[in-house]
Amino acid sequence: MSASPYASALPSVQELRAFLESRAGAATGLTDILRNFQLPMRQKAAIRTLLHDMAVAGELLDLAPGTLKASIGLPDVALCGFPIFGMMATRLAFWLMMLSPAPLYC
Repeated sequence: MSASPYASALPSVQELRAFLESRAGAATGLTDILRNFQLPMRQKAAIRTLLHDMAVAGELLDLAPGTLKASIGLPDVALCGFPIFGMMATRLAFWLMMLSPAPLYC
């Protein structure tokens, strides 16, 4: 029996990251990602969740600026990266942002 035409697997974190790195500097949105991986529109929320999880884990910190469209709505912690100091500085930036009364921009 053949697979259902409605069954579609999400890309792995590594596959998604490789795709985003290949589009360095080009504004990439959810529709671009869906189209590249030949996913139906109903997977849009799942891709957004996957990107959110990647951002919180710090896996999108070193992407070229402008690679992801702002309309995706990633958390601000994804925008704060300190590659020289590594993950510890990223965690510090996150907690400073959470504790500061005013917005903290990196």
